[in-house]
Amino acid sequence: MKNIIKVITYSLLLIVAPVSLARNSFDGIVAVVNDDVITRIELAAQIKTFKQQLSKSGITLPSDDVFSKQVLDRLINTKIQLQLAKKMGVVVDNSHLNTAVRDIASRNNMSLSDMRHQIESHGLSYEEYRKNIRDEITLTELQQREIAHKIVVTDEQINEYFSTLKQKNLSENEYHLKNILIPLSEAPTPEQIKQAKLNGAAILEKLKEGADFSATAIAQSSGQQALEGGDLGWRSYAELPGTFSNSVKNMKPGEVSDLIRTANGFHIIKLVDKRNKAHASSISRNHVRELLFKQKMEEHLQTWVQQIRSESYIKIMM
Repeated sequence: MKNIIKVITYSLLLIVAPVSLARNSFDGIVAVVNDDVITRIELAAQIKTFKQQLSKSGITLPSDDVFSKQVLDRLINTKIQLQLAKKMGVVVDNSHLNTAVRDIASRNNMSLSDMRHQIESHGLSYEEYRKNIRDEITLTELQQREIAHKIVVTDEQINEYFSTLKQKNLSENEYHLKNILIPLSEAPTPEQIKQAKLNGAAILEKLKEGADFSATAIAQSSGQQALEGGDLGWRSYAELPGTFSNSVKNMKPGEVSDLIRTANGFHIIKLVDKRNKAHASSISRNHVRELLFKQKMEEHLQTWVQQIRSESYIKIMM
């Protein structure tokens, strides 16, 4: 039987409930985010959760101080998005939530009662689990509302994708990648670009000297998957940003790229492995359109999160 806890993604585990100031007077506040706060107890709980997850992967963790700052950074980003969703009236009603929970149980071949028992056996209350699911759906709907309408996948881009596959002997490869991001603002100054590039070059030098990529990502990346060791998972060619695909196609498993400049910063990628997925003739245009949309959505998401964060009041108290 599949472990139902696996359906709780890292982002779900990082979603926190609104906290009253009265409660915070006892917990201690580690950050103020607009008109809300993050407490020391909330942060400690998420640090514990991540350490438990990462211990299974064998990744060497950075110092407690560095790791805490990364977890807090993710918590802040999540809270800002939930605040924005509330202002915009994004509401996930009980009917929608119940359907989602039933779907999760079904995908794991479990009844709702069995799922509830397994969740509680891992120390998480069923109501907190439902809240996590509700908040994850809320974030998804907010991101769709704020970003998706700006994304266009043209017929020319789909044709270009198939043309690329044809040049690669009519096969579609999948790539398992890890990523480190040194971020830039939407309109960086020349000095900010120079500093980010220097930071990226220093990280790249350490990697070339043998530093562990996953541990480095956890400690220094600002990407969405930093706390997963920068792991992007398996991606088809269409799901890769153009700047990534140009590098990846010439890399061998285990290799690390040079600095890659994109709109949201400098990236360093590692090709963990690659495999052949499908013959190009079996891939539909709709499938390619969906892949290209997903790739563009991820690119815009990173920039959007940086933007709304820059517009927020954040005070870190640790």
